[in-house]
Amino acid sequence: MKKNTILGIVVAVVFCITIGMVFVFLAAKDRKSKRQKESLKNEIKKLHRKLAFTSDPERNMRRAQEAEGKADWGNALYYYRYLAESLQETDPRKGFSYYKEAQCYFNLNDYSRARRTLEYALNHYPDMSQTDNALFLMAQIYIKVGEFTNAYKTYNTIIRLYPYRAEEAKQLQQQLPEATKKLQVEKKNPPGAAPTKP
Repeated sequence: MKKNTILGIVVAVVFCITIGMVFVFLAAKDRKSKRQKESLKNEIKKLHRKLAFTSDPERNMRRAQEAEGKADWGNALYYYRYLAESLQETDPRKGFSYYKEAQCYFNLNDYSRARRTLEYALNHYPDMSQTDNALFLMAQIYIKVGEFTNAYKTYNTIIRLYPYRAEEAKQLQQQLPEATKKLQVEKKNPPGAAPTKP
């Protein structure tokens, strides 16, 4: 009887250990399966985004504008960036999409990228729509990084090229710090010239 009891206990322990190992194995397999499913879902999402960008610029523009309307600058930037990449060099929307990309960087407080992107847009697409707004944005970037003289000069460019926005540019120009007022005086009285009477 003692042998049968000990043998029964041993069989029960082995059975319990085997069942426990089966559960551990199944749980590990289930976690691995969930990770694989999640990874597959992410890959499918990436593929959908990629197909959307390469196939339909209008759709990307709408999505970017929707995100922009919600002040979701990260997603707006994402769509404008891919829109710019998907358009032909001759497409008039390409320069505009770079301008909007720079605006998103600006709203995300990444002034360095905003400046580089906007400079690229203005240099490569000078006839893009909303060039006047792009110049106003450039002036704002200069102000944010403390380059008030460049902001002042940019406002002068707006006044010269876009007379219908001159008043707005002059008002913003007057709000610049004292450093630019010195530039105004130098402009009126260049070095070596006789001072003008007030």
